[in-house]
Amino acid sequence: MAYSYEIKTGDGATSTFTFSFNYLEAIHLTVLVDGVNTTYTMPTVSSIQLSVAPDNAANVKIKRTTPVETSTVDFVDGSVLGETDLDSVILQLLYVTQEAFDDAADSIKPDAAGVTWDAVSKKIINVANPTSPQDAVTKAYTDTLALAITASEVAAAASAVNSAGSASAASTSATEATAKVVLAQDEVTLATAQVVLATAQAQASAVSAAESLAASTPGGGYFKGDSGAIGNAASDIFRINAKTLNGDVTINANEYAQCMGPLTVAAGVSLTVATGGRLEIRLPPV
Repeated sequence: MAYSYEIKTGDGATSTFTFSFNYLEAIHLTVLVDGVNTTYTMPTVSSIQLSVAPDNAANVKIKRTTPVETSTVDFVDGSVLGETDLDSVILQLLYVTQEAFDDAADSIKPDAAGVTWDAVSKKIINVANPTSPQDAVTKAYTDTLALAITASEVAAAASAVNSAGSASAASTSATEATAKVVLAQDEVTLATAQVVLATAQAQASAVSAAESLAASTPGGGYFKGDSGAIGNAASDIFRINAKTLNGDVTINANEYAQCMGPLTVAAGVSLTVATGGRLEIRLPPV
C-alpha cells in the first residue's frame, strides 16, 4: 500500500476523485492523468476535481510531494513550543519519509532471488542506444533495423530464386510467410536487417555469374586477386563487399542486386527493394 499517492481509473464520466492520505498544504498535491500533469480544483480537503472527465480506463494518480528543502517551522530561542508547530515539523518528516518509501517501492530492484531485476510490470523509458553486445535494446532501435517486406516483394524474391535455380540446374522452392522468406534446402530465413535468398546450389551459380559480369565490365565492382591489390584484371578473381551498409539504398524496379552476407544495416539506414526489383544476399553454404 502506498502512503503518499492513490491511483484511480477513469470511466469517461467521473471528474471528481477522493483520496485518503494527509498533506500539509494543498500545493503539495499533484494530479497526473496517464502521466500528464493536469490542473485541478479541490471541492473538499480530501477530493480533487478535473475540468474534463478522464477517458475510460485512464490512469489518474493523485500524489503528495512534501518539500524537503526547508522546514515548515523555524524555531527561535524563547519561543513557545505549541502543538501545531510541533505537529507540523513531525508531519513534514513523516510525509517525506513516506514519499521516499513509496519511491523506493516503485523502483526497479532485484527479485527475491537477487539474480534478476524486476520492473514490477512497468515500462522502462529514456534508455540510450546500445553500444555493447549485452546492452539493453529499445523498441525504437529495433524498429530501425527491421525490414518490412510486402507480399509483392516476397513474390519477386521467390521469382528471383527460381530463376537462379534454373540457371544452375538446381531445385529451388520458396515459401512465403509473414515477415519471413524460407527457402528450401538451405532454410535461409529473413532476420533483422537481413534478406537471405537462395539455396547453396543457386548461390554458387549466382556468384559465378556476378564475378564474370564484374570482371568484364569496367567499374562493375571491387575486386582483388593475384596481386593482392584492387584491380579489374582477369587475375583479380574475388569480388569484395563490405559487411555493413552505412548509407540509404533503393533497388529500383528495373534493377537486380546481390552481395555476400550476412549483411548488417546500420542504425538509421534504410534498404528498400521496389516492387519488381530483386535483391539477393548470399550466405556461405551450410
